[in-house]
Amino acid sequence: MHDDRHDNQPDGESDARNDIPALALGALDTDVEQAALASVRDSDAARNELREIEELVGDLGLAAPRAEPPAALRERILSATAPQAEPVSLAAERERRMPVIAWAGYAAAALLILALGAFAFSQWSTASDRGERIDDLEAELVAQDERIATLEQAATSAGAFVNFEQPLVWTPLAAAEEGAPSPGYLARTPDGSVAYLVLSGVEVDDAHVFQAWLIEDAPIPVGTLRPSADGLGFLILNHSGEPVQDFSLIGVTVEPPGGSPQPTTDPIIVAEIV
Repeated sequence: MHDDRHDNQPDGESDARNDIPALALGALDTDVEQAALASVRDSDAARNELREIEELVGDLGLAAPRAEPPAALRERILSATAPQAEPVSLAAERERRMPVIAWAGYAAAALLILALGAFAFSQWSTASDRGERIDDLEAELVAQDERIATLEQAATSAGAFVNFEQPLVWTPLAAAEEGAPSPGYLARTPDGSVAYLVLSGVEVDDAHVFQAWLIEDAPIPVGTLRPSADGLGFLILNHSGEPVQDFSLIGVTVEPPGGSPQPTTDPIIVAEIV
């Protein structure tokens, strides 16, 4: 989850907040430490963050796996506690214990580094996912602008008016020919009372027209069109105000001028209505 606590902060304050993990570890220079402490004093969120990291550091010390001490260490401890004729040198015993103490400290430090590394990776992963979502959104906005521009151009070529004051639901059309690019869109109002068919990059000879059909149990003719000189076709579907989304499919066939009561050819364009 993205943490918005550092958004909209001045650079200096943000830097001081970023030093809080190092502050919890006591790894800051004096001047940097003072700035981080000031940030903690002035912010409830910073204090909570410092407390959480300090608790994590404390838990890591308990998270180190238990290990059997080396046999030599066990023998030295037994020897030190047994009655001896000569006193034990505390300095010598301290030197002998230091490798074991250092090993435990290294283990705790390693666990802390792994935990902080995992935390940093999760933050990077979250930022990366957020960046990908933003890229997808920007790509969708570009595609939306292109669809609207094509619709407006097609409507203008046909001498028709499109009301862009309400949102439109877009359904990409598919060509019956496998591998062919999408030949356009069906655009409808959210309630489905108005729908526009936009064709692009398709041609029909002078002896025929394109005819659109809404299909549920049987195909219902909803208008004919012929592409303009710039290769764009536009049609306001004539479906008596019945919601377009109540139909399963839209299809386009090639028919004689004026259209046909029933399709006379297989659809060259089809799409499932959403």
